[in-house]
Amino acid sequence: MLLARVARYGTAGERQIPRLRRMIPRSAASRRLALGVALPTAALVLWDASQGPVLEKDLPRHYDEACFGAIWTQRPARAVYRACSVLCEAVPLATSLALAAGLGELGSEEVQRQQACALREALVRLGPALIKLGQAMSIRPDILPAPVLVELQRLVDACPCFADEKAHAIVLAELGKNFGDLFDAAEFGIKPVAAASLGQVYRVRVRGTGEVVAVKVQRPDMMASISLDLQILAVLASTLDLLTATFTRQQPYHCDLLRAFASAAWAELDYENEASNQERFRRNFGCENSPRDDSQRTAALSRRSSSWLPLRRGTADNSSEVYIPRVYHEFTSRRVLTTEWIEGEYLARSPP
Repeated sequence: MLLARVARYGTAGERQIPRLRRMIPRSAASRRLALGVALPTAALVLWDASQGPVLEKDLPRHYDEACFGAIWTQRPARAVYRACSVLCEAVPLATSLALAAGLGELGSEEVQRQQACALREALVRLGPALIKLGQAMSIRPDILPAPVLVELQRLVDACPCFADEKAHAIVLAELGKNFGDLFDAAEFGIKPVAAASLGQVYRVRVRGTGEVVAVKVQRPDMMASISLDLQILAVLASTLDLLTATFTRQQPYHCDLLRAFASAAWAELDYENEASNQERFRRNFGCENSPRDDSQRTAALSRRSSSWLPLRRGTADNSSEVYIPRVYHEFTSRRVLTTEWIEGEYLARSPP
């Protein structure tokens, strides 16, 4: 029976041979063209693979366009593949937008919402750097209409989560101890309470003290991914500057704009830098003393919702309407940030 089955599979395979032969270019010119494309592509992929992965230690703490260019020039296949992935998302979006504009439908709020929803989903598929770009645009009412802003604001904390096992592995690598040895998640659950472009947040208690904290864990391979996207955007900005200088009388600005965005986006990957900024902000508003209890925070929120109160510098008794959570430096590293958990109102939905 086994021999018969092997013979049957062999016969089926033989029937596929003519079809495979028809797929092979017959003319000499076609074969030369196929070889001319296949051989350089194979060489490019092999060279790229020989360079190995991009490690965190290879990447600078501060945005360095020259360093990114040197790293990804050595890995051209990955850069080309990523650029093609971005184009595959961008072209359908641009086509749909052009059709809606041609039909005069862009004035409709429903069409704007549908276009924004498609854009948000595409940005989520494309990953963190493009999500950060969408977040930056979500606070620009001078550029985008309200339905688009509302949809893009969902990128702030409604991104897909990554596996808890990977998050716990990052905590172990960064802090030197298992997640469960440092934090107790029994009360609030083991799942993250929110996920954004760069990481996800867990609400847990510190073992030994019982303090409720927010633990933000960066997504795996985030630095390599964002450095590649920023390098592709830098190439695009340089191209746009060249076209602007060649065909218009405008002053090229795309590279400068990209550097400002890239510097800020790259700095957000360093959670130790974020912790330092948060502590400085906390000192500036006089929040160095012990955290206020829940009743004081609730009273402050009710006062803010009942009447307009201007922002003012805090005092020693923490009576300010502005409160900045303190940082737990013993549980903070470049990819893990632990801060005091604060109950409050979502900024985008808070009163002016």
